[in-house]
Amino acid sequence: MCISYSNAIGKNSTSQSTRALALISNETKNKVEVLQKSRLRVCHYQENEGNLAIRNWAVIIVQVESTHCLNFHGGHSHVVILDEVNGIMRQMASGIHARESENAMRDLLKSAIHVVAMDAFANESTLVFLRQYRGENIQVFDNRYQPRKSETVKILYDSNKGSEAICKGLEMLKEGKRVVFSMTSCKKARAIANQASKLQKPDGSFILSRVYFSQMDGKQRQYDFADINTTWSGLDCVIYTSTVESGISFEIPNHFDAIIAISNIKTGVHTEAFTQMLY
Repeated sequence: MCISYSNAIGKNSTSQSTRALALISNETKNKVEVLQKSRLRVCHYQENEGNLAIRNWAVIIVQVESTHCLNFHGGHSHVVILDEVNGIMRQMASGIHARESENAMRDLLKSAIHVVAMDAFANESTLVFLRQYRGENIQVFDNRYQPRKSETVKILYDSNKGSEAICKGLEMLKEGKRVVFSMTSCKKARAIANQASKLQKPDGSFILSRVYFSQMDGKQRQYDFADINTTWSGLDCVIYTSTVESGISFEIPNHFDAIIAISNIKTGVHTEAFTQMLY
């Protein structure tokens, strides 16, 4: 996804290649609403037909396949954000409008004052791509998150689809401990939430839990994420999939006793991406 900002933020032209957790695409609609409430002129490509004139909008959100719709006459972008830049590189070479999209991307990146390129797996090919349009003025920030030394991390291979880990987490909840479940499966996350809601703590009170997945109520998620420390500090159990986005950080130490992460992915690349959901 490509996001173009036309409000000026500075005079010096720079590019940044960031190795970071990519933003979650399911949040796009909510993000557009937040930007619109800030009185910015926001254009989402799916809601507009024809050319998207850079000069007419403060923010343009567009898929790479639709960059050919951008119109640069009489304006240019001050900030261009490339989310999952490696995927953008691949998509530029495919589709009906491949050549037009490539030309538009060239004009977009060359004319912008600042470019921020993000990808969890940025590599030398990413830099080669950016240098085509931005020269050598590129700064690289490697946001490779690692567990703190005081934490204990155990990696277990459960042939029974994580059942052992789930049972362990539910037992901890019944003991009065607080647990976070991080999942790649929306269906499994909702099943755990259903089980947890029926459990009682040693004092007889029921477990307070919240589950986050792509199809949940967007208003509830937006409300919770507005003050994540307040929301989660009142819960015994949090279950989330990758819909918990970059920028959400629970900062209250020692509230949760354990994080149990369950994934059905096995390749090294996807395991690294899954690990980034935890730190």
